[in-house]
Amino acid sequence: MRLWLLILLFAGPVVLLAAFVGSVAWVWRDANRRGQPGFIVAVLVAFLFWPLSLIAWLLARPAVQTGAMAAAPPPSRSGRGCLWAALIALIVLGLLIMVPIWLLLNAAPMGGGAREAARRIACQNNVKQLAAMHIIYTKDHGGTPPRSFEDLRAYGLVDTLQHCPAAEKGGPPSYRLDPGSNETDIIILENWKNHGGKGGTIAFGDGHVEWVNSPCKPLRLDVVKAAVERQLRVWFDDVEEKFQKVLPEGLGDKSVQVGAVTFNARANCYQVEVHWQVQGREFRSVMRLDPAGFPGLSRYTGTFGLCLDNVPDSVANPVIPVVVDELMDGPAVEKELP
Repeated sequence: MRLWLLILLFAGPVVLLAAFVGSVAWVWRDANRRGQPGFIVAVLVAFLFWPLSLIAWLLARPAVQTGAMAAAPPPSRSGRGCLWAALIALIVLGLLIMVPIWLLLNAAPMGGGAREAARRIACQNNVKQLAAMHIIYTKDHGGTPPRSFEDLRAYGLVDTLQHCPAAEKGGPPSYRLDPGSNETDIIILENWKNHGGKGGTIAFGDGHVEWVNSPCKPLRLDVVKAAVERQLRVWFDDVEEKFQKVLPEGLGDKSVQVGAVTFNARANCYQVEVHWQVQGREFRSVMRLDPAGFPGLSRYTGTFGLCLDNVPDSVANPVIPVVVDELMDGPAVEKELP
């Protein structure tokens, strides 16, 4: 939490309370000095739209009583008190007007300011238009997606669509075109540096756009699929040796293949469908990969468990951790834009 917010939350109420009590006490004394019922005037000032009521008293208060019954303090002291009261009223009134406006302009959803919220909306509009061009190009080319922005220029691409409003002017394109023709494929991926590394916009093969509210940037679906399948195949080979010691047939005819991979932008996680076979039996499992990255690296992790009914009690069904990150060697792994 920022220092200014702490000051505003804790010191602000104290200052307002002190100004309120001090101004009401001064009105009480000032009203008595002017021959008015001080208690009643103070109550009215306190509970009728303070500090506007304080300003109203300063403007409409009667003149100081003169004569033997008047007990007015020296004029200089009275003048100083009036100036202080007016100053307090104006400061408090200004705070009551400006602070809510300032908070409204700087308190947008997900911790950003109003300017950042506007940039995200403009960014999402850019990505939506790019996704529409991506889909049209892919259909017109028999399922082959565009490889660069140059491929989309014939479909109405303008230079402004290549850059997020939050990105530095004159820099590289803010978005990356990813291959994909299925509705669940990620086809547009934003540079995560555009919005301070706190999140970014992606587009799916059906054309809809999502904001990923996480510093962990999504990876391409084909990269995730290849990395998970490679790790599972290596693991099946390793675990077979263990089971051959306790089961005569070991794992038997074994195989593993990764099916559909989908990405959930709201939860920032992957659902990975795994088809595997051991001992002549076919199984289907769904793994979940959750973000486990750290600043500067996108990483997703999950677990896959082998569960067989005829395993002796002395041998536990193994569980393998699966890790996928942007540094792994795999098909079409692209580095982060500079």
